[in-house]
Amino acid sequence: MTMIFRSSRRGFMKGVLGVGSVLALSACSSTPKTKENKSKETPSATASASPKHNAYAKPFHNDRDYRRTYEIGDINNIGIYEPATERHPAYAAPPPYYENAFERDMTATSMRYAVTYYANYQNYMLLAGDARRLYLKNMLGGLFFPTIQELYDKGAGWVITPNQRILALTILERQPRIVDEANHLCEINVRYDLNPEAKVFIAAEKKLYPITDFDTRNLVTNGSIYGTMVCRFLDPKWEVNFTPTNGSTQGN
Repeated sequence: MTMIFRSSRRGFMKGVLGVGSVLALSACSSTPKTKENKSKETPSATASASPKHNAYAKPFHNDRDYRRTYEIGDINNIGIYEPATERHPAYAAPPPYYENAFERDMTATSMRYAVTYYANYQNYMLLAGDARRLYLKNMLGGLFFPTIQELYDKGAGWVITPNQRILALTILERQPRIVDEANHLCEINVRYDLNPEAKVFIAAEKKLYPITDFDTRNLVTNGSIYGTMVCRFLDPKWEVNFTPTNGSTQGN
């Protein structure tokens, strides 16, 4: 997996801008400002470059029905996965493949990729509690269970689960809705179902507790989290947020 480091990217961009500034100054100083030169100016590099990619050229909606429960998508195998036990948290839990959060076209399909990445990110944080292998700059709304993350950070507890899927995402609508075309804002209603067999182990007590005991945000209703995925297309990526709702009142 290719890691993205913000400091490296900023440094690279500063270097590129610096080189560009030097070249621009050199070009200006080497060309005398005469009427003859002005009349014989050649097209700039920008003007002669290929047209910019049009992210909105493809139709947004399609004939697919996205109403279903989604399995864990593309992942990065970083070693031999070893499930958590009462002796240790999970080893080498496979993180989701972050490039699925980047798409060049504003379409329902690309939005679905971004939504499932968000779901896999929330699941991975319960499974491993380690955000270092995730790309979260455009994943908003915070963790569903921040108290469990605090346990991971302190080494005081972790989640023990019979399989890697702790949160199962179900999309409740056939297609996403465009709610603000000018700002490329779209929504779709979803449900996250908690695996009741997944438990939180508290090391000091050597006891297991239901994940719902750590629902400090009051998101869970009868073992599920209902809400709306609010997505904004930024080209070439989606900014993804989650707005919780109370109960199963959302349409199909």
